[in-house]
Amino acid sequence: MPLFSLPIELKLHILSHADPLPTLHFALTCKDHFKIAQECMALFKKYARVTPGDGEEADEDEGAKQGEVSVGHKQQERKNPSIWQTALEILANPWKGTYVRELNIVAACPETNESLSEEQKASLKTAATNILARYAGTSDSDFWVTEEQNTDTLEEVFQQSWALEEADMAVVILLHYCPEIHTFRMTAHGCGVLTLFLRRLASCYQDPEMVPSLPLQRLKIVAVAHCDTENSLSIDWAVYFMCVPSVRTFAAFMMGSEHVYGHATGDEDEGERERDASSEAYLRNTVGAVSNVEELVLTQSQFDPGSFNTLLPMIRGLKKFSYDSGGHCVANTDVQPKKVIRALARHAAHSLEELKLVHWGGSVDDCEDDIAIAPIRALAKLKALSCEARWLLPLEEDERLDNEPLLGGFFSQAESEENVQDPRDMLPASLEYLCLDTKEVQWDVLCNLFNHRNERTPLLTLDNTRLTQGDQQFGRGAASKERFDSPLLEDIWRGHNTWL
Repeated sequence: MPLFSLPIELKLHILSHADPLPTLHFALTCKDHFKIAQECMALFKKYARVTPGDGEEADEDEGAKQGEVSVGHKQQERKNPSIWQTALEILANPWKGTYVRELNIVAACPETNESLSEEQKASLKTAATNILARYAGTSDSDFWVTEEQNTDTLEEVFQQSWALEEADMAVVILLHYCPEIHTFRMTAHGCGVLTLFLRRLASCYQDPEMVPSLPLQRLKIVAVAHCDTENSLSIDWAVYFMCVPSVRTFAAFMMGSEHVYGHATGDEDEGERERDASSEAYLRNTVGAVSNVEELVLTQSQFDPGSFNTLLPMIRGLKKFSYDSGGHCVANTDVQPKKVIRALARHAAHSLEELKLVHWGGSVDDCEDDIAIAPIRALAKLKALSCEARWLLPLEEDERLDNEPLLGGFFSQAESEENVQDPRDMLPASLEYLCLDTKEVQWDVLCNLFNHRNERTPLLTLDNTRLTQGDQQFGRGAASKERFDSPLLEDIWRGHNTWL
């Protein structure tokens, strides 16, 4: 039956389930369709992105710049309803939740609200009780959690009256009443009700019989930011969100860890801890990889290298990995980039295509306990790489140069050229783009090396190579930011106190 001949009621029903782009295409087919699509398009514009605030008047220019219309208010009022007002409105009109595509919990959202009326508390309590009923008979007691996190059960917390006043509880409710969410952004304040819920959700996603009834079925992009300039997000956020099968991109700002070794007791020696970190003890009720994440973006974060033996084995086919360390007081641990590359070689060599490693500190001390050689050639499918040149070179070479006596205090030109190894010797043959920060490597000698092709990287030319050292640049390759930054993640941290 042609689309034009369908009854108008059926057309409206179809439009109520369509995404904004198909709705626009439908509206452009004819004048009559444009008329009946107006209401649906207006609802999408109003509810597609939900950004709760503090309930106060928003700055008009800022609201116009972000192009957002807050839930429950007319556009001209320019108000930011609180997270509780947003949740209560969608509870009163559940159909509104079906229009929400992005939930953006910015830093301005208050953590608690002690001014809720008894009627509002009763409404939230009813919703929380109904949500809890979905998880009857389930447990997360044997699911991975770092020692410093809350070990209370979801049932215990949901029964506490104070939990209704926490913003996390409102977020949990919205995640259940907005089934079409594909993007979730949040500035996290510690680990409260939401973290407990995510732990239970991650555990339940390991049960195939429960999967059809669980929320976040269409969630694709997750971005979680730390709320302060010091300390960091717990690695738990990554573990739990990555267990959601639909998630394809996970991004974190100021996430960190210090000596996270699976379930190590602390009494083991270093070798035993390393073996434990390489095992799958982090998810004791799963078998094999559980995550479909393809892009992992860790911005201004800092991890103990063993933590990547927890995160990376979770992922079936990681394609893009970006690790930007330093810039804030995140964690008291060394970066050790070669160990990061080793973890990628162990757990993502079969799929990784893009790798970007940045260290803001740039101190040799952060790499002094690193391994001698980064096994980057094991990344057989790697197409694009951006990192520091010294991370590709054997550590023994640096140590030999440091200890070698110099005649008259200087190397000769021949000795200098001989002592600089071509970083391309260490790279996989699949590489198509290379951007190197060449600090602490002799610039002129390295440029001379790159003037000639290297048989180990047949796809690399000066057109797709870029070397930098301070203000100097060599090669015609695109800048790292242009090559690696995803348009989907542009401005993803806006409003999250991240100064980006």
